[in-house]
Amino acid sequence: MFKGAHTFQDFMGGGEGFATNILTDRLELLLNYDVIDKVRMASDRRKFIYRLTSKGIDLAPVLVDLMVWAARYETTGAKRVSIWQMKHNREDFLSAVRVRWNVERRRLDREKANG
Repeated sequence: MFKGAHTFQDFMGGGEGFATNILTDRLELLLNYDVIDKVRMASDRRKFIYRLTSKGIDLAPVLVDLMVWAARYETTGAKRVSIWQMKHNREDFLSAVRVRWNVERRRLDREKANG
């Protein structure tokens, strides 16, 4: 969700190379642990939008630390400027991520209410 993915198709196209059954299992696990929730899309009631819960948003510091750690040892898909911001301006980066995720959550809530 760092990359803005919200639908099953978004996740499938995200470049991680998940098989559909693995992605389905992972989304169900995150749903069961209340890290994400899902709502029907207003524009197409057959599809769902996945979004972070407050619990999921609170995982941002852990995810940032994992991304910085991974970039130290492996080639990742993260932009170098983003990794630099995570390392050197961690709190500002986290604040911006939380704001973006909360704004997106409210937008999806409005979309659901209007759909």
